[in-house]
Amino acid sequence: MENKKSIIFVCLGNTCRSPLAEVIFHSVFESTGPHFMTEDPETEAVVNCSSAGAFARSEQPYSSESVRIAKSIYKEDISRGYTHIAIYERLTDHDIVICMTDEIADFLKKRFEELEDRIFSFSGLIERYGIEGVDGNVEDPYGHEFSVYMDTAKQIEDIIRALMPCLLRSWGMN
Repeated sequence: MENKKSIIFVCLGNTCRSPLAEVIFHSVFESTGPHFMTEDPETEAVVNCSSAGAFARSEQPYSSESVRIAKSIYKEDISRGYTHIAIYERLTDHDIVICMTDEIADFLKKRFEELEDRIFSFSGLIERYGIEGVDGNVEDPYGHEFSVYMDTAKQIEDIIRALMPCLLRSWGMN
């Protein structure tokens, strides 16, 4: 079993939610690790993350609010990061595509039918794994005040903390 997996998080414009999800997943994975392969406890598990936007404009800066949250809460500097478009080649480089909403997941599944088996929304994964008490529909904070971005980051972290053990188990990791 391969010890490396990769996730791409997708929102609309890749300026707010998906870069936050990337940072948050990395932070939670690191803080709960190290993680190892279930069948080979000597082999460390690796999960790489990236992000993209279904309707992103290429190479735009991330929102200042997301940059601020990433640095102050998750200790990661994404100030030089920029947006990427969710194109076929980018999506095929990842084992799983996780979208912020069902609508984004549905759009990508229709656009890239051959990738349908690897595209999920947070809500879809929460339902698939039978996780209760977690709202998986992450609304776009773009254009709202900073407190809305903070609430969005908290929601994404709650989702990732709930989903991570299930995803790792499904990949033969712990």
